[in-house]
Amino acid sequence: MTRDKTTQDRTTRPKTIRDNKAAMIGLVGVVAAAAIGALIAGIFALFEPDKGSGDTVNNSPCGVIKGSQINCNNPQGEPLPTTNQAPTGTGPWPFRTVNTWGESGVDMGAVVRPCKEQDCGCDPTVKCRLGVAKGNTTVYARCLAHSDFTGVPGEVQDTVWFKIAWPNNKLKATQVFAPTAHDQYSGWVKGSTLEPEGHNGNIPVCPAEPRVEPFN
Repeated sequence: MTRDKTTQDRTTRPKTIRDNKAAMIGLVGVVAAAAIGALIAGIFALFEPDKGSGDTVNNSPCGVIKGSQINCNNPQGEPLPTTNQAPTGTGPWPFRTVNTWGESGVDMGAVVRPCKEQDCGCDPTVKCRLGVAKGNTTVYARCLAHSDFTGVPGEVQDTVWFKIAWPNNKLKATQVFAPTAHDQYSGWVKGSTLEPEGHNGNIPVCPAEPRVEPFN
């Protein structure tokens, strides 16, 4: 026997309502999950460093380090007062690293080399450097000397180099070191990247050194 329309409506209506309720619950769940996900992502974004800049806080005179290079808020630091006072004592004497920032504002550091000549006996496949000193850093010079090497391969000109106290005697092309007056090793820094600190810069000339031997 065929049921009338009223009977059919009563039979199918509860199922339809149940389906609608399930769909609504599912939709609410999806929306809630999306909202929670967006909230969590927003919270993490507040604490996440700026990926575009690549800057990380570092306790240094520059304040901020950018990747493997140094990006200073105040590149030149405080101007050094000029003085006619000759250096006193037996040295080494303090100098400040300057002129190490490129046009982009990135500090490449003052290069420290194992010798003041272009050929220090290093393996030609590696950079002949003992490391770098960041801009606006105090280094300590033991003496000065002249060389025809300007720091630029192939460029010849009378150039002053300073022999500074240095904590490292291994080739570390881009590694940054913080030298002290008591470091046991020595390195050479081009004079154009140093300014005397508290004296007029007239420190003794280095004694003649033997011919450069291969550097290990």
